[in-house]
Amino acid sequence: MTPAPETPQNDGQSRGRVLVVLIVLSIMSPSFGTWDNGLTLLLNGALGFGVQGIAVVESLLLARGVPLSVIIITLLFMSVVALPALVLAAVALGLSDVWLDYRKLEPASRADDE
Repeated sequence: MTPAPETPQNDGQSRGRVLVVLIVLSIMSPSFGTWDNGLTLLLNGALGFGVQGIAVVESLLLARGVPLSVIIITLLFMSVVALPALVLAAVALGLSDVWLDYRKLEPASRADDE
């Protein structure tokens, strides 16, 4: 069996297009007679980007040497204290990670800071 050919990465543009389609469908859904379909589409898209945003936060903190137990305790505390803000921030961070790819950015050198 031959291996599948490698496809070039498209820098997340297709995922961004999928989100735009989901948002448009959720906005158009009331014209079809119900809000349930649009809300379901919007929540499913937001759920995926929210999980991706939490993964970005975890990977950046792990890269800086923060222990996993501290990360888990911090995220649990944030979810208890400020759940709506955490959800919106995680979705925004996950959506921006599609284009900016935070986990693959190279750190700036110390010579640039001086």
